[in-house]
Amino acid sequence: MLRPMTVVVLGLTVTSSWGNGHATTYRALLKGMAARGHSIHFLECDKPWYAAHRDLPRPGYCDVTLYDGLDELAERHAALVRDADLVILGSYVPDGVEVEERRIPGPPGAPDVMVFVYRPPNLSANAAAILNIHGGGYVTGSAASYHPQSAAYARELGVLVVGVEYRLAPGTPFPGPLEDCYAALTWMAWEAEALGIDPARIALVGDSAGGGLAAALAPLA
Repeated sequence: MLRPMTVVVLGLTVTSSWGNGHATTYRALLKGMAARGHSIHFLECDKPWYAAHRDLPRPGYCDVTLYDGLDELAERHAALVRDADLVILGSYVPDGVEVEERRIPGPPGAPDVMVFVYRPPNLSANAAAILNIHGGGYVTGSAASYHPQSAAYARELGVLVVGVEYRLAPGTPFPGPLEDCYAALTWMAWEAEALGIDPARIALVGDSAGGGLAAALAPLA
């Protein structure tokens, strides 16, 4: 058996299982590690969409520290990371990508649509953009659960990314989800100047059900 270690984890979230499967995975892994005598500290970026849905704010098997951004992470927690026996870099650490939550006008007669806007530090003027549509078989999933993917697109491609939180079936049957995605796309085009993007260079990206919605949305663009 390994000697007890001091373990630091930098990950998406362990305190909130809302809209993602990361917390469930982390909880099982860290609980098992703690049972083997390891001391665990989880560093979690404090995001409002998880703060509003924290179902396990203080896990009994690890210490949790919430931080606001990379500057605070470096200034306040560098020693903790440096002195650890093991550091686990999880699926999401915001590497300079600014994430903003907005509510935009929805389809006529429908609620507003929540979107997440991901802006990399190196975004050029009149940049290209991506509308990222999450998967989940039209009945589950969320734009929030795609934060790692959307942030990676923004950081690695140097583009603005918008993730759309479309309504799900069976509560909202077709064409409601498609209309929400269309609302997000038209908002990007109308607000292109304010967003700093070229409305002629907006790409549609989607996984699984998101791919289906992207394919259906393309002819409407």
